[in-house]
Amino acid sequence: MTETAKPKKSRKKLWLTLALIALNILVIAGIILHEIHGKEEQILDKEVFVTWAANYRFLIYALCCVLCYIFFEALKYLIFIRSFAGRWMPLTALKTAILGKYYDFITPLGSGGQPFQIVYLSTQKKIPVGPATSVPLSGMIAYQVGFVCFAISMFIVYACIPHTLPLAKPVLFLAGFGAFCYLIVPAVVILFSVFRKTTMKILRFFVKLGNKMRLVKDVDATMEKTANSLDEYRTSFKQLLKKWYILLIGVLLGWLMTCSNCMIAYFVVRASGMTVNWLEMLCLTIFTYCSVTFIPTPGNTGAAEVGFYAVFAGLQSTFWVTMLWRVMSYYSILLIGLCVIVFTPLKRKIQSARIKKRERAAFEELPPTDENIGCELPKAEQAESSDV
Repeated sequence: MTETAKPKKSRKKLWLTLALIALNILVIAGIILHEIHGKEEQILDKEVFVTWAANYRFLIYALCCVLCYIFFEALKYLIFIRSFAGRWMPLTALKTAILGKYYDFITPLGSGGQPFQIVYLSTQKKIPVGPATSVPLSGMIAYQVGFVCFAISMFIVYACIPHTLPLAKPVLFLAGFGAFCYLIVPAVVILFSVFRKTTMKILRFFVKLGNKMRLVKDVDATMEKTANSLDEYRTSFKQLLKKWYILLIGVLLGWLMTCSNCMIAYFVVRASGMTVNWLEMLCLTIFTYCSVTFIPTPGNTGAAEVGFYAVFAGLQSTFWVTMLWRVMSYYSILLIGLCVIVFTPLKRKIQSARIKKRERAAFEELPPTDENIGCELPKAEQAESSDV
């Protein structure tokens, strides 16, 4: 590559990074505007801020739940990377967890995290494609199973405790349906692993049905894409079954992640000056999440707020309680993810500049021997490609 081509490639890479950052900022800004549209009168209620200041310790507890949520996700990937790739990579596990959740939250149906995680692990951390694919997919399966296990346990708990907050039966039915939908991917993966041909016939029936309903354009192309994806899932699942104890640990961490996420709502309600049963709050919060899992908006935006309003309509200052809950459980993850995306390339630029400076200083200190006459200045190692 010529010297003039290198700056062009570097500039192109910089513009692509800036465009990605700008796109992420626009997406987050659009989501926030969608949240506050039409609620100007409720925003003017300032009494809730005084209450939050008096009950600040509950806000600290809620923030700790956010950190626990990220910690359990990172710990899961730390264990999975060690299992599949044979290396302990704590920082990589943390970034994998944050990037996965960030892109899950800004893509419809939470479907964007795994591709970015695979790219990050395979291209930037030089993990072989097989393990780099297995880690995110296995992590997703473990989390979904843990989520459904937590939901089932809360359905049982809710039937055994007294109720102080009203809950409409349609919400309960929607929550059950949402939990069932959340279990579809792991169930299909298991069936596909054992009965591939039968599963493909069932999927073809539903794809053709979607084609008749004008939801699917090309049946064969959709089936081929679905089969390729399921083959990747099956490979990951089979590798995970060989280490069943790793799968159990992943499911447990998924259960703890879901519990931490649901506890945020409880502490937000307590910070807003209301006393509620924490078990009932856990149940109602997971019902809210389950009832909107099938809504195809980024981070279930709009649907999550409506669900929270429907479930917690009896609370005071419902708007601000909802907004604080969303800030803690949703926007905080987006902000952390955006910081990782923005500052990781910047960090690499600084590291590359330092390497060049050290090499230049080392070259200038060399004695003027015959071997050094006509030597070119040493070049710094190329920085790794930026996070996406």
